Amino acid sequence: MNQEKKMDKNALLKQASVQLNEEYIGLEKVIEQIMHLLGNWYLYPQFQQKPVVINLWGMTGIGKTSLVKRIVELLKLDDIFFHFDMGNNSEHLSSIKEHLKELELQSEQKQIVFCFDEFQYANTIDAMEKELNKTYSRVVWDLLDSGCFQAQNSAGNNTARLITWYKNLKYLIEQGLKIENGVISEKTKLYAQISNWKIRYDSLEKSFDKKLFFCHDIVDELFEIMQNEFETSLQLVHYLKTINHQQTLEFIELAIQKSQARQTLNFSNSLIFIIGNLDEAYPFCAQLDTDIDADLFYDLSTKINITDIKEALRSRFKLEQIARLGNNHIIYPSFSKSHYEQLIQASLQKIAATFYSATKVTLHFTQAFTQLIYNEGVYPTQGCRPVLSTIQNLLEANLPQLYVWAGNKSTIRFITIDYQQPALLATCFNKLQQPLTKIPPLHIPLYTHQSNLSYSDDLQALIAVHEAGHTVAQMQLNQQIPLTVVSVAISNQASGFVLTEQAERQTVTLKQIKNKAAIMLSGYVAEYLLFSKDNLSIGSKTDIVSATQLIATAIRQQGLGGKPYLYIAPNSEKNAGIYESATENLLVQQWLDEATAIAEKVLQYQWPFLLQLAKQLSQQRKLTRSEIIKLKESGFWNPEPLGFEQSFSFKKQLELTIQNDMIQIEAQ
Repeated sequence: MNQEKKMDKNALLKQASVQLNEEYIGLEKVIEQIMHLLGNWYLYPQFQQKPVVINLWGMTGIGKTSLVKRIVELLKLDDIFFHFDMGNNSEHLSSIKEHLKELELQSEQKQIVFCFDEFQYANTIDAMEKELNKTYSRVVWDLLDSGCFQAQNSAGNNTARLITWYKNLKYLIEQGLKIENGVISEKTKLYAQISNWKIRYDSLEKSFDKKLFFCHDIVDELFEIMQNEFETSLQLVHYLKTINHQQTLEFIELAIQKSQARQTLNFSNSLIFIIGNLDEAYPFCAQLDTDIDADLFYDLSTKINITDIKEALRSRFKLEQIARLGNNHIIYPSFSKSHYEQLIQASLQKIAATFYSATKVTLHFTQAFTQLIYNEGVYPTQGCRPVLSTIQNLLEANLPQLYVWAGNKSTIRFITIDYQQPALLATCFNKLQQPLTKIPPLHIPLYTHQSNLSYSDDLQALIAVHEAGHTVAQMQLNQQIPLTVVSVAISNQASGFVLTEQAERQTVTLKQIKNKAAIMLSGYVAEYLLFSKDNLSIGSKTDIVSATQLIATAIRQQGLGGKPYLYIAPNSEKNAGIYESATENLLVQQWLDEATAIAEKVLQYQWPFLLQLAKQLSQQRKLTRSEIIKLKESGFWNPEPLGFEQSFSFKKQLELTIQNDMIQIEAQ
């Protein structure tokens, strides 16, 4: 690449970065990382020994795929960009190999941009840790490793037909057939009588050379295989006219060998984007409610690091495959509140510009209306798509009425869009921005999720007690105040939730297992302590399942039941392990009983606080961390430890043991 061309590409790279930051909200760091990683590939491809692999991980709807496609467009790489959806079963990857074979033949520079989207569906390990036989994806892993892979010769489909020609010619030669200069000189009729070759003999009379052994179609197939030896098919025909029957037989045999040979396809100069959603790295993503604070969720997402990503990948891929993905892992954060507000404003401005072009009327949007869009559309775990669909439902779907309304009244210069529950309110103004009193406001009824909420009913009281139980146990046993506690969720009024910060990495002990199970069961315990066991609800099903699985795994697989054994069910597909017995099941039940007893003691110990917390949650839909702290400091919380809290330090115990051991040595 000459210096001038390199400078042009460098300028285009910088210009693209600026453009991307203008178009994509909240992705400044992501854009900077991507452009840095692809910079050398873009400017100095000749120095590349293997593909540049850039992994993009994040939740749905935050701009992973669209950003890659926009980068390709801005850098003018459309002609060498190939996108594959790994979740599309109909596309599956036999087609990828065929695509790559065609590209290898067509592209001289082999500098290709690949995008393997929805990569989580390319998993080679299932949820039961069993290896999946996805042979079709091997080509992708080869591509990620070195950029090279083996593929059958593109003419390999002709092999069977060539073998038939070879066998028949060999038989004919044994019967006396002779070929001179490519033309059958003896036993021509025998050639025509063999099998269905009469058709070939008839066409032979019409072929480019009378009685030439090879007719048109087989010459084309031979040229496809032998094109490295012959520049044109005419050159091949000329050669065929110079050989005899034995040489013809040898030529067909050589063509068969070449058609069966495998070729190495080299894409070491390629750029590969891996795009996927890894729910395992975002454990808080299971909560789909709009009650989660966007800033809170953003903070949680920014704490995810490359170690978390690789740990999440281990549940889907083999270690050797994870290594092939390399270390260029770019982690998308979720959107903050500010990002969502910018997205809403940018979308409304775009709609207003389109409306003005058609009507010469300017749209204004009140704070109440934009807040409605935020309240209805922001689901922090789902990115921008719900916001955009909310704008479409609340505004764009009603634009036709506004078009007709504004088009019939020439005095209208401004329309203010407001929200006054339960309707959209459009008010007209003249060029002096004075309201047009003669034109009544337009009322458009709206259905919103917020308008359908119930704040004080019997179900909310039940959920309030249940979630208060979880909250108190979390605060006492983990000494951690939840981020949010919700008793009436917008997305589902029949369930609440408690959102806590992801704990830092730490060793999980037997005591922690029992405490965690106690926290899971504390909603169930709170229900029967306040309402009696006769009035228990079915809302604890998930908690009970989770607690049981937690304890059963600890006993059967993690050696916490007192024996370093791996227990398996008698009908398990796993061969390595000891068949479990009634003893292990009784131990699971015993630990569940102990966890229930811990939860009961904790709730009784903090009974005044539990009641006050449940009272507030029965009167309002949710409590934030600051509100919980305020309640805790109001005097209802018992600050004294109960004895179940986790206080053991491995480091301190090690230091103490070493110190005592040294004292004993000195004493001797």
